[in-house]
Amino acid sequence: MVVLFVMPYVFFFRIVSPIPVFILLLPILVCFRRPIDIPLLKKTLASTTDLLLILAFLALVSILLAIFHKSHDWYMTQFWFLRVAFVFYWAALVYFEPRLMKLDYIVPILGCAFFLHALTSWILYFAPELRNTVLEFTYISNLAQNSLAYADFNSRLPSVGVMFFGGGVFYAVTIFILIVYAIEKETVIWPWILSVFLFVTAIHIARTAYLILPLIIPFLLYRNSKENLKRFLLAFFSTACLIALLNSNLRTQKLTNFSLEPFYNLLHSGKPTAITASTVVMINDTKLAQRRLMHKSTLAFGDGKTLSEHGYYGGSDIGYIRLILYGGILYSIIYFLPLLYSVILKRNSFKKMPHVTILFGILLASILFNVKGMIDAAALYIPIMISLNLESRS
Repeated sequence: MVVLFVMPYVFFFRIVSPIPVFILLLPILVCFRRPIDIPLLKKTLASTTDLLLILAFLALVSILLAIFHKSHDWYMTQFWFLRVAFVFYWAALVYFEPRLMKLDYIVPILGCAFFLHALTSWILYFAPELRNTVLEFTYISNLAQNSLAYADFNSRLPSVGVMFFGGGVFYAVTIFILIVYAIEKETVIWPWILSVFLFVTAIHIARTAYLILPLIIPFLLYRNSKENLKRFLLAFFSTACLIALLNSNLRTQKLTNFSLEPFYNLLHSGKPTAITASTVVMINDTKLAQRRLMHKSTLAFGDGKTLSEHGYYGGSDIGYIRLILYGGILYSIIYFLPLLYSVILKRNSFKKMPHVTILFGILLASILFNVKGMIDAAALYIPIMISLNLESRS
């Protein structure tokens, strides 16, 4: 049963076909069938009702926008329906393995899954022939293929499934979950150790992962601040040592040149900015998208489009711009509705349940990372939301 949880994260949802791994794994759950437990079944379904209604509402809005604009762009509709499917998948896992109701069971397995994914990335980096073979058997979207054509895997880590910016964000959010969990448990050390390895991996996949640091620091002061700061400084020192070790090797020095580019630019420019080459491209693309954003109708209702023949509609991959171009300013706000709903509804449990603290952090991270690209860490927050609903009902 644990394998059914780990596999979707290790392969980040897709192998060979565009069908997510978790959907392909659903039939396997039949092998774990047992006498029907009606109370548990009702409890599990009840824990997903509000989340399913929100996701269904967002899918319906996306459908109506595509119809209203006659755009025939169903990207966002598919986006929300995949999340609906993941809710059903997770609910089924919880029913067949009730231990998945508990955060104490979810977080260690989540950490294990990302450890395996990170280990895979390092193996693929040092074994180029194996990497090429694995990529052939991995489903890669058209947009990712465009990026892959220019990717230099001598200077950045390859990753299976979600790549580049998306990979960095998933790692960053997972690191945040691990550290908040460690803060809540106080005596637990392993999340700190694992976070060091995951962070070193993350910044060599995408430098966006650095953005999680300013979000983590306030949570260090939330409880037992002195001990947390000591552990954070120790983790920081360990990270610096690992990066220095990588930088001392000619082969891996290219990796550190990539991951430390923002700091190199900061030191050499003498300005309080750390702009990378990819950021310059992003800024230039944003200038192109501004033409579309000048229209009041676009700001109000969007254009019902996310993609074009040449890539992103409007020419920009910034999350907020893509959301506004699709459904307007209001749509870019309700995009965060699943997390907003859970955090606001359960705010009274903030100090009692670590779930709410973690969900609040994921919400902040999602708001921050969408400045760079469109991201939604549903695969990470859905299990925690369902666990929160189940434990708050107990």
